[in-house]
Order: sequence, then C-alpha cells, then structure tokens
Amino acid sequence: MTNTIDKLSFVKGSPRCFWHVVPTGDHEQDEILGERMALEYLAYEHADADGPGLLSHIVSDMPRSLTPIEIAFLAIIAYSARVGRH
Repeated sequence: MTNTIDKLSFVKGSPRCFWHVVPTGDHEQDEILGERMALEYLAYEHADADGPGLLSHIVSDMPRSLTPIEIAFLAIIAYSARVGRH
C-alpha cells in the first residue's frame, strides 16, 4: 500500500489543504471525528517514519477558533507524544 498524503481523509485539494474538515455541529460526534483523524494521522506518520512530518502543516491549516474536532485531534496527538516519551 502506498503511503501518500492524499490518502488522509482530511487532506484535500490543489493547492493542498492539510486540514479540510467541516464540523457537524454535534459536539460529541465532532470529538469522535477528531480522535479518528488523529489515529489516522498517527498511523500515517508511523508508516512514514523517515518522512518530514506533517503536523506543522496540519496545525497551520486549522482554523484559529478551534472546534471540538481540532481539540480532540490535538489532545490525542499530545497523549501519544507523552506515551512515546515514556
């Protein structure tokens, strides 16, 4: 399986947008969506261990006013970083 950026569900377009996400308006569903996207991203980075990493691109394309999707996504990434550090 090819590990390409375009296979990430939240990456779209040309020019590429690294955070193309539309909130549902349902707080709980948006948190679940953010968690799923974080796990998808972590799996991508694991498979692309020698790559440059995408987190800075993703965060720079996120809205400045974070929704539950972005908050849940970043919480899972932070948790994963803490776990990896130990």
